[in-house]
Amino acid sequence: MSKTQMTLDIEEALYFYGIEQGEVIVEEVSMPDDWGRVDTLSCRTKPDGSHEWRCYEVKVSKGDFKSTAKVSFVGHYNYYVLPMEIYERFAKDIPPHVGVMVYMPYEECAGSDRLEKGTLSIVKKAKKQKLEVDEGQLLNAFMHSLFREVKKAKRVDKGMHLYSSRELYKELSKRNKQEDTPESGTSSKENLYDKLVEEMEQQLVKELREELEALKEENHEMKEKLRGKGRETEPYNIKEEEKETMDITIREMEKTDHSQLEDFLYHAIFIPEGEERPPREVIFDEEIYVYIKDFGEQLGDLGVVAEADRAIIGMAWTRIIPAYGHIDDNTPELAISVLESYRGLGVGAMLMNHLFELLHREGFKRTSLSVQKENPAVKFYTRLGYEITGEKLDHVGNEDFIMIKELE
Repeated sequence: MSKTQMTLDIEEALYFYGIEQGEVIVEEVSMPDDWGRVDTLSCRTKPDGSHEWRCYEVKVSKGDFKSTAKVSFVGHYNYYVLPMEIYERFAKDIPPHVGVMVYMPYEECAGSDRLEKGTLSIVKKAKKQKLEVDEGQLLNAFMHSLFREVKKAKRVDKGMHLYSSRELYKELSKRNKQEDTPESGTSSKENLYDKLVEEMEQQLVKELREELEALKEENHEMKEKLRGKGRETEPYNIKEEEKETMDITIREMEKTDHSQLEDFLYHAIFIPEGEERPPREVIFDEEIYVYIKDFGEQLGDLGVVAEADRAIIGMAWTRIIPAYGHIDDNTPELAISVLESYRGLGVGAMLMNHLFELLHREGFKRTSLSVQKENPAVKFYTRLGYEITGEKLDHVGNEDFIMIKELE
């Protein structure tokens, strides 16, 4: 059955979402043990080397959602991916442990330079479950589907060379019968092979053009990561023996570093144990994005960065803004973010102490911050001289401590 344009657009957005989250993602994965087929399956490798599996089922209509076809929710986290109108209509029919992502198309005039045509937003978080199938079998099915996509891509690149003789004979015979009419002479059959080549190549190019563009984008991002530039640059997991010899330097933030503030703002979000990290788009909420919007253009916009192997691994910065930890117009509020692979190495303390010195040189008497009560970082801030001075709720109802450190 051919897919609707809405389905294709959602699958495209889901692919980009997976790349954004650092996942390996593939469509149409056949499951073992009569579990049917997963629309989209992704694998995320955690710092300890284990894997998190996510299953996504795309439903674009009432008939699609109510279909009797088996829904293969076998992963740790399982999501329906729906247009908003379908979610609003069938929200009560969705099991408690299954999450929901809503697809939102871009306006025609917006995002013209984007490869995808819309974005996804999590409106209901999935709850972590045990895998319903053996992970070894799941991995085999995942790799088989990845190989299928690689094979398709190679066919586009190398033309007919990767088609078997049996496949070619079957297609030629089919076209031979179509051309074999009383009105047609032998000349109509002479170019059947050329027509087959043209048809199949056009079909493959059409199916894979968008996918190949996405792969090019992903490849570009990976190259930028290796250079320590561009988008989010989280390094590989650090081996224990490397920690002792690692050369970490702290310097003041430069204007050229500002392009990475979005990535470090995202990594600064506290995720309670057992909860799933929100989509990256959450940083564009007004209450969050204020921490970096137009950074460097006002009093109190100061920052430092930590580098290892010429790549930025942590940032700390301050702003005087009407945000969660705002005290007054003379007290900069501090934010800090260290990539997960480099936590526990003292990077955070080095960043904070250098920033304290910078703030003192600039004439500031104290600095504030806001931190969720359940965040273990509360103890870290206390060791650095912060004191709890108040409590408040953030924009989503979390209870926060307001903490202040005197710099004199």
